[in-house]
Amino acid sequence: MLRLRIVAGSIVAVVFASGCGGDCDPPSDAAVFEVGTGEECFERFEDPPVVTVNEGPQGGYHVWLAIGCADCGTSIHFRYRAVDSATGEEAVPLTEWIEPLVGEAWPQVAGIQMGLPGGLDDDRGPLPEGTALDVTVEALSANGGEVLHTQSLSIVLGPRQIWNP
Repeated sequence: MLRLRIVAGSIVAVVFASGCGGDCDPPSDAAVFEVGTGEECFERFEDPPVVTVNEGPQGGYHVWLAIGCADCGTSIHFRYRAVDSATGEEAVPLTEWIEPLVGEAWPQVAGIQMGLPGGLDDDRGPLPEGTALDVTVEALSANGGEVLHTQSLSIVLGPRQIWNP
């Protein structure tokens, strides 16, 4: 499986295969559409939602997103963005993906890398631990013209860990 990533309307990358292998259990009382975390399978965010920041081998930073959608079919077209909760400044630009969904009980995709500021070509530096982000994720129709589901949530960036696929 391949991922298609679209940023600001332009195709910029085709990246790694999806994390979900199809043998992931749905969360208890799963909603029709839910946003969570997880590299391999969907996991609900803890309360409070403190997420580990992954520092990749190419100098970038990301957190894992995962999405479950019971009425999206076999794939999901979605977009997300994040703003700094304290300042309202954009932390993650509007980014679109098209992903296959796996699992019969509750179709999901995990291992979505939501890139964060601070990579090698970004003079802003990484966001500090404790930064709160307001994240909005929308599931779109197949052609991207209609918003089918929306979930907004706040996450707090936790400690960094080295991630080496």
